[in-house]
Amino acid sequence: MKNVLLIDPNRAVRETYSDLIRQAGHAVLARPCGEEGLRVIEAGHKPDLVVVNIRLPDMTGVALCEAVKKKWEDVPIIAMSGPRDMAWLSDASRINIEAWLVQPAEPEVFLNTIQAMLNSTESKPSSQVSNH
Repeated sequence: MKNVLLIDPNRAVRETYSDLIRQAGHAVLARPCGEEGLRVIEAGHKPDLVVVNIRLPDMTGVALCEAVKKKWEDVPIIAMSGPRDMAWLSDASRINIEAWLVQPAEPEVFLNTIQAMLNSTESKPSSQVSNH
């Protein structure tokens, strides 16, 4: 079982994607904003994967991605954005974001992307992320 940190301000998206991640056999810790995501990061709860919406209510998703990479450069990130929010892609290579999805992503596309990123971390040790 792998541990995924999911940060998205939309409750329905968080719940849908969290359910998909759990159905695939992984643990998920879902947060609604960048500050709550940063608290998880700062507390040292290293996930196997971070999935973040670039549009957060309290900070940019790019800034959150930078914080993740500063703490754990080996943790892959999947960034999500709407079709009109693609200007941030110029930052993606600078930050080393491994994948991005245009929302709304089809469940199969979402899960395939998640699994591909988690498979790339197979040889790395997993850390515990609680569901609280």
